[in-house]
Amino acid sequence: MRCDHGTGRDPRKCIDTGSDLSQPQLIWVFDALLSAGALQLVIIFLTALLSKRVRRVVTWYMFIFAWIIHSLSFLFIAGRQVGSPPTIGICLVGSALIYASPPLTGFSTLILVLQLYLNVSFGRSMEKRKQIEEYFHIMLILPLMMFVVVVVGVIAEPKQITRDKSGMICHLDDPGSVVWNTVILTLCVALVLLAGGSTIRILWRRRKAMRNMHDFDPITKGLVCRLALFNIAPCMVLIYEVVLIPFSDNGIKVTFCHIAYASLPNLAAWTFGSQSDIMRVWMFWKKDKPDLMSRKPEAFR
Repeated sequence: MRCDHGTGRDPRKCIDTGSDLSQPQLIWVFDALLSAGALQLVIIFLTALLSKRVRRVVTWYMFIFAWIIHSLSFLFIAGRQVGSPPTIGICLVGSALIYASPPLTGFSTLILVLQLYLNVSFGRSMEKRKQIEEYFHIMLILPLMMFVVVVVGVIAEPKQITRDKSGMICHLDDPGSVVWNTVILTLCVALVLLAGGSTIRILWRRRKAMRNMHDFDPITKGLVCRLALFNIAPCMVLIYEVVLIPFSDNGIKVTFCHIAYASLPNLAAWTFGSQSDIMRVWMFWKKDKPDLMSRKPEAFR
């Protein structure tokens, strides 16, 4: 179906709809999940940024920002997912953002987990932690560069842009693009799981020492659980990409893959929005303990 069939729009400025397999109810679920995730993440980001009682490292802010961009990217053609297709310009930009957001979130997650691993490895050495933080400020250029490179690469292929079988997003009509994204995500997932697993192993070995050191940094059982929980997210992303390749022509399966993908920002929000200091800001009627303001920035708590 093309937009020159009774729509009154210039066919040169429109694209194929891909298929009539779109399901309005499932599209609503997809948009609702992404909107809820984006809203929660924005609230968490602003809470940490504006509150003096919440202290975070720069990589944490980059991580949350990346998932906000991820949510908004998949919502770019919201309102144009059923019926008349979006124009080439809207679909092209939306598609570019969709392909660029997984590398952005993947590398942002990797950098955050690596920083946590090194902080835990060096224990209470604040001098080494400060050096690590400076290095990781520079490393944040990597996910931003990947984002820009992918956006430019997709925009350079306007003739291959279509609205996909589900109707939920615009994409490149080229299986190779999915394979390329899968390779990048596989690398990120492998490194995240390696660093995350190593961090949990170190914390497990130190568990007896932590019980006897009241002045030890606020690394608790909650940290281990939080890290283990969020390590599920990159695995879900990878599974999504792998499953999508052989079923890229099946609109129903693509639709459910997209919905699974749309749940990831909510997982990020629930994992990091439930941190104790952020919860205390929202529970403004409760007074803080005297030592809370003296704590150093921590990505996880």
